[in-house]
Amino acid sequence: MQAVTTLPVLQAVSDSTDHYLGLQPILKGRTNAEYVNGNLRFNPSSNTLTLDVNLNLRNGVINSATIANNSITAEKIAPVNRIVEQFQRILTHGGNTNLNLLQSSVYYLDSNTRSNITFNLVGSGSVPLDTVLNPGQSITSTVILPQGAIAYIANVAIDNVYQTTTTQWLGNTAPRFATLTRGQIDVYTMTALKTAPNTFLVLAAVSTYGRGV
Repeated sequence: MQAVTTLPVLQAVSDSTDHYLGLQPILKGRTNAEYVNGNLRFNPSSNTLTLDVNLNLRNGVINSATIANNSITAEKIAPVNRIVEQFQRILTHGGNTNLNLLQSSVYYLDSNTRSNITFNLVGSGSVPLDTVLNPGQSITSTVILPQGAIAYIANVAIDNVYQTTTTQWLGNTAPRFATLTRGQIDVYTMTALKTAPNTFLVLAAVSTYGRGV
């Protein structure tokens, strides 16, 4: 086991000079932190290191962070405020409907379906999903399907191949006409796991939404 060198205690500092903070020895081929830029304040009483600007790591940046009683690994850290995903509207549908997952993974069918529908998961019109995913990778698609006076069901295909025997439905029950609610909205969620070239396992579920009246 590699011995860890005891670091000297930092003195109280508060100025605008660039300060270098070297953490040694190198563990697993990398140091924890390399360079502190800008205002640096260390409070020995609370053992708190405070940065007014950025701490540059080997693979990332912590912005305006306070570090207390903890070590920082050299993994990349990125702030996430929110994730907004654009959904695609399908105006005309029925029968075989392509879901181009390189474009979007959320689809909203703009009108009531008029017949049984097959969701065909592809990369795009010219790119098969099989070339998008490697074995051991997966992708999830969600389809919002309005139902009219007559309810219809959906099937799942990948690259124009029906996944009848490879689709596993939530609750071990595939949707049927009698289970669908007319005049409301069904939401299909399909996760395709690529287990081998041109071989997929599909985990699917359908939920019904309505006004509750």
